[in-house]
Amino acid sequence: MCRGYVKALNIVWEHPGRKKLSTPTTAMEGAVARKTAMHYDGNNFPLRALPPSCHDTAARMQTYGRFFDIYLPHTSAQWPNLNSDIGILPETSWLKAGASVAATNPVLNDALTALSLAHIGSSGNRREMLHASQALYVGAVGGVNKLLRDKTAVMEDTTLAIVMALGLYEMQAGMSVRSKSWLSHVNGASALIHLRGESNFFSELSHKLFFGTRLTELINAVGNRQRCDNAALWSSLRSSPLEPEMDSSHARLFEILESLPDILGLWDRIKTIPEQDVNLLLVMTTEFVRQCQDFETRLTDWLNGLEFVYGCDEPHQDFSPSHSSNASESISEPSSALYWFEPSNLYGQLLPTDPARIFPCFVCFGDPNLAEQITLYWTGLLLIRISLDGARERCSRAGLSLAAMSQVGKVSPQKSAQTFALYIAQSLEYFLHPDMGLLGTNFVGFPLAVAQGYFESCGAKEALWFDVIFKRMREMRSGLAVFLEDMYKGPTLTLVRR
Repeated sequence: MCRGYVKALNIVWEHPGRKKLSTPTTAMEGAVARKTAMHYDGNNFPLRALPPSCHDTAARMQTYGRFFDIYLPHTSAQWPNLNSDIGILPETSWLKAGASVAATNPVLNDALTALSLAHIGSSGNRREMLHASQALYVGAVGGVNKLLRDKTAVMEDTTLAIVMALGLYEMQAGMSVRSKSWLSHVNGASALIHLRGESNFFSELSHKLFFGTRLTELINAVGNRQRCDNAALWSSLRSSPLEPEMDSSHARLFEILESLPDILGLWDRIKTIPEQDVNLLLVMTTEFVRQCQDFETRLTDWLNGLEFVYGCDEPHQDFSPSHSSNASESISEPSSALYWFEPSNLYGQLLPTDPARIFPCFVCFGDPNLAEQITLYWTGLLLIRISLDGARERCSRAGLSLAAMSQVGKVSPQKSAQTFALYIAQSLEYFLHPDMGLLGTNFVGFPLAVAQGYFESCGAKEALWFDVIFKRMREMRSGLAVFLEDMYKGPTLTLVRR
């Protein structure tokens, strides 16, 4: 296996401290030649005499390095540079921490190597790498099943990291993915976190692993309309040494969003009430409106805190018609500390007569962590507004005129469901910018699915923009386009229910 890695990755063997004397063992381009491991010449210990484990370790570390080069943000020079401080999202920061300890656990090593080879093979259309990744994936699945039967191993950070790596493999491997397999890994990680309890915060790695699962757990919970058992785990442990990170804006946002499954579940139950049962419909709808108002109030308070941290002295600038599908291509609004506008590269690549040529500008953010938080904020409000619109329609058909319903929009009355869907649609290009690597694709599926579901249910022309987004994802060869089609167009998970 190691020999195949060396051939495929063009490893350069270099002696430590003698880089000026090193020469590559294979022909390669300069950028690849700088990725070195060890050099052999007549005065060095014969390479063939090294233990096979050394070859394997070097090959795997180089595999991880190539994977991170593809996956993590970098300057691509393919599109104009983003005016942005690129960083790592909490959902993926565990990857490097996991790779640093992978050598201590053969199963984790196989899982991360499978993930790495899948991305490298997919980006370069290397079928031999894809086959190797599949073999390692199958082995890692068998290995983790054995670990899960061990009462000691099941509590280890590395076991949780294996399950998370396998879930990420299912989502972005670039092969024929199966949403049910992804959900099994999501549920497995959730079960491990519940079992581990306070040990989720005993180390830097365990802390990163815990926050790395929160987005997938939220997506699953929203789809199932059932709050995750781990939703409030971090808030019950604020006295831990990791309190500053646990009380971050990211953590507080998720504490609010984790009430979404309960609210949406209540709306689903309201839809089953016969319209002639006016009293029950009135009681449950009034409670539903109250919960929605509380949710929006908490999100507004959270956003005000975020604006304060990022130095916004004035209220946040909203979209104007100049950035909608009916607008000119000017970008005259002042920049915001939270987001601003850049000319859309995807829009510019389309023919002038293309009906999908809708958004001339895209939303740019200060960094990916901020981008994730704001887009999740919009997504949560979009789901609430879709449900509230449905509640209004149902009450109208039943002949009810709820005084409470007129107060639903009191937090931000100027913003409709369509407004938040437009926000999300125009932000997707940021996450798919070449400088983002493949990191952004780890996050974009949730807001994309909600916004696309809204526009398609309304028959709006903005739904055509998502064909442009999916084309971009296919060009990136991340595998996400195939995964989302399998996940959100199939019966496994439904996020938008009108």
